[in-house]
Amino acid sequence: MGQVIGTSVASQTLKAARIGDSDSIYKLVQADRTRALRAADQGSGFTALHYACRYGHTAVVWVLLQEDAPTEVVCKVLYQLLLPLKLFILFTILPTLHMIHEGAMHPA
Repeated sequence: MGQVIGTSVASQTLKAARIGDSDSIYKLVQADRTRALRAADQGSGFTALHYACRYGHTAVVWVLLQEDAPTEVVCKVLYQLLLPLKLFILFTILPTLHMIHEGAMHPA
């Protein structure tokens, strides 16, 4: 992944989570733990963990959970209150299970 550069630790962390840059996430957390783990998008309320879960960046999810990122932060998107791990289930695990099920139902 490309390295995230520029602006504040908070915005760098959110960008790194969106693009799946686990190396930058780790470095940002080491540089400024509080700002990196508590950063939230002003519009959606998404944290780095929300973004990583939403976009299926499992390596970033892993780093953030290992670094004790808060998992109980609730944001409001699409008129639903979404916890980060619920996003991971909705956008990563369920589609994967659906593909496995479809493959089992319709073998090549």
